[in-house]
Amino acid sequence: MEQPRTARIILLATAVYFSVCGLSAILAPWLWLWASDLPTSISNELGLAFGVVGAYLLALAVGASIASIHPRLHGGVILTLIVANVFDFIVTLRAVVAGLLPTVNGAIFIAATIVWATLLTIAWVDSRR
Repeated sequence: MEQPRTARIILLATAVYFSVCGLSAILAPWLWLWASDLPTSISNELGLAFGVVGAYLLALAVGASIASIHPRLHGGVILTLIVANVFDFIVTLRAVVAGLLPTVNGAIFIAATIVWATLLTIAWVDSRR
């Protein structure tokens, strides 16, 4: 049986996106701070936190890659990716509301989480057909 093409494309794009985000969090965490319009100095503790975040993002990228091979068998992975984006939305929104993240930058990050959650929802629905 042929695999859903739309789901495969979205999952591959998700894998690339999370890989880039994960690698940048590990190798160049100052880029995240710069993109957030925050001071770009990295303490040892902050570097460790970015490393942990990067590792989880890379794990999500691996999951998306595996799910892209056979989306019908990996609906749980796709749902996990959706939930990860929903949590990212919540955390980013809380940071903007608390004044910890500039509004314009936060709005861009929030929009990105909404786009990815929507695309992954489309992939999940497509994988169920």
